[in-house]
Amino acid sequence: MLVAVVGGGITGLAAAWELQSRGIDYVVLEASDRLGGKIVTERADGFVIEGAADAFLTQKPWAWQLCREIGLGDRLIGTNDAQRTVYVLRGGRLHPMPRGMRLIVPLDAAGLLESDLLSPEGKGRMLAEPEIPARQEAGDESLASFVRRRFGEEALEVFGNSLLAGIHVGDSERLSLQATFPNYAALESAHGSITRAALAAAPAPGAAGAPSSMFVSFPSGVSELVEGLQAHLTGDLRTGTAVSRLDPDGVLRTGTGEVIKAGAVVLTVPPGQAGDLLREIAPELAWELGVLRTESSATVSLGFRAEQVGRPLDGFGFVVPHSEPTHLLACTWSSTKWPHRAPEGHVLLRATSSVDNRGRGPLELRARRLGVHRWAVYQAIYDERGHVHLAPTRVQLVFKFVPGERYGYGYVGAASYWKVRHVASFQLWSLSADLVPQALVRVGPKVDYCLRDLFRTAPLAHSPLEPVYPGCSQDPGIRRDVLGTSVGWSDVYPYGYPEQWIDVTGLRGRFAFVMRADPDGLIIESNHANDVSETFLELPSGRVLGHRVGIASP
Repeated sequence: MLVAVVGGGITGLAAAWELQSRGIDYVVLEASDRLGGKIVTERADGFVIEGAADAFLTQKPWAWQLCREIGLGDRLIGTNDAQRTVYVLRGGRLHPMPRGMRLIVPLDAAGLLESDLLSPEGKGRMLAEPEIPARQEAGDESLASFVRRRFGEEALEVFGNSLLAGIHVGDSERLSLQATFPNYAALESAHGSITRAALAAAPAPGAAGAPSSMFVSFPSGVSELVEGLQAHLTGDLRTGTAVSRLDPDGVLRTGTGEVIKAGAVVLTVPPGQAGDLLREIAPELAWELGVLRTESSATVSLGFRAEQVGRPLDGFGFVVPHSEPTHLLACTWSSTKWPHRAPEGHVLLRATSSVDNRGRGPLELRARRLGVHRWAVYQAIYDERGHVHLAPTRVQLVFKFVPGERYGYGYVGAASYWKVRHVASFQLWSLSADLVPQALVRVGPKVDYCLRDLFRTAPLAHSPLEPVYPGCSQDPGIRRDVLGTSVGWSDVYPYGYPEQWIDVTGLRGRFAFVMRADPDGLIIESNHANDVSETFLELPSGRVLGHRVGIASP
């Protein structure tokens, strides 16, 4: 039996190694031109620069166990624990983390009281956590709700958002406690107090043979793990092979027209892409995957001569609460945290930031020609000072040539232009009586976005102004009913643009009309909360029953 692994990131490569260890044939299909996914290490002039993760946690044993299986156990290195201080940026100054803090839990009351990170009231509220009654309600809650309830609002701002939510580069108000820190929920349920349980508990024993350091990496960077797997995998590893379709019988179709018959398929791609592939096989699962929210972040590594830095780098770095007037989330002092990260007499710092685009129009792209039909596409990201930063994207451009074409109401377009592929898609789901999506009924084509000069393109006088047009008819003579939307960009979409519509002729009942922006995750966004919207309506009347943006799950 052949197993197809879709996605050649670290998860896909680890899956391939497990299959190989069990004697199962496999093929790894990776759309990009390299394996490793988000893991990337640049080695330049003696610096070791990580583009994503710089380590893995040894309390979760699977990564270091994999390293030993492929002969990399002796290459693992731990952090410089002699200088493991972590700082918090507060009021424009760096403050050391209070002594005895275990993430959000103050195990040393004196250490917390000595710190100037919190007000006296904030410290008192944190130390009163053992007196707070345990939560009685069943079910999950947000990470912010938990920290606020157990330790107080000030603790959430200073420690919860910067440390706990910062680990996931997420919004603490939206992060699930059960998904991020389920041990905290278990401790509260079992002991009534997180602080009391942590003080009473003996240190948890590590897995047999675990490295002594909490975090480990490699002398030449985390890419050593990817390179080690590549060297030991003997199966079929393909790059530049995007899977465009997955049939119910296990047949995969690639963007180049190749057909691969697999006995089983392992999907190790982002949830939106997995949902697209599963749309016809498992529509309910595809829905749930499609509405999962992901976050964008950026890292910038800076190398300096040691004498250029105005303060000692005597710790692992610092984290930043959300109240600070900066987009910076954290800064790792890489050359202190790890050996071998900078050449002699130099230091390396790595800053992590959220992506906040204050750009012009819905999307601003720049491109650099790489060949006759190849372009490197960059997205213009504007900061609050109006400075532009170019970020590489996975945007696909398609060239269109239409001599003398007229657009809409009097605007004459250029003879040729480029289109961004797949910036929005549409679905129609049947609804139960209580408005719960049941089954995928219709799928609309993915919309392409025409790249034109937004400063010279006048908004069309008759462009649609409302987001949804239920029961609309493009041509009464044909007696076809359609649903559609302007996708928010009426200056580039004429009214009745044909790629926007789903045919609903003959359908009766209650339905959810769903629009998903950027379904392939090609565009950099600072806020994904409004990427998915749905309108509940009755057909054929078109009566709207409700509308919402940002769907949690069906």
